[in-house]
Amino acid sequence: ESSNVYAKVSTLTFPMRLNTLNLKTVAFADSPYLTPIVDDVINVDLSGGDVSVTLPLVSDYNLGRRVTVCTFLVGGNQVSVFPAAGDSINNAAGPRVINANFQHENYLAIAANTWIVV
Repeated sequence: ESSNVYAKVSTLTFPMRLNTLNLKTVAFADSPYLTPIVDDVINVDLSGGDVSVTLPLVSDYNLGRRVTVCTFLVGGNQVSVFPAAGDSINNAAGPRVINANFQHENYLAIAANTWIVV
C-alpha cells in the first residue's frame, strides 16, 4: 500500500506516491520498449545498440506523474524517447534523444496528452 501526499503546483493539485520507486533496466534486446504505467525510472543499457522507449499515455497517469529515463554504457549509441500516439513531449511528437553516459531526463505529465522535460 502506498502513501499519498498532495502537492500543489501553480493551480494544479495532484497526488504523489511516497516510498515507492519502480526501476526497470532495458537494453537493445528490449527495444522498442513500451513503458508500462508502473515504471518510475527506466535505466537504459546502450552497450548493445540504440534503444527506443515509448512513454505511456498521459491519460493513464495522474497529472504530476514523472518518469525518468537514464543512460549508461552508451558506446556511441543513443536512446530515443517517444511520446505515445496522440501525446507530445515539450509540444513535439518526439523523439527526444539521449546519447551520453549517465545522462537522464525527467518527463512530467502536466496536462492532457502533454509531457514536459523537467
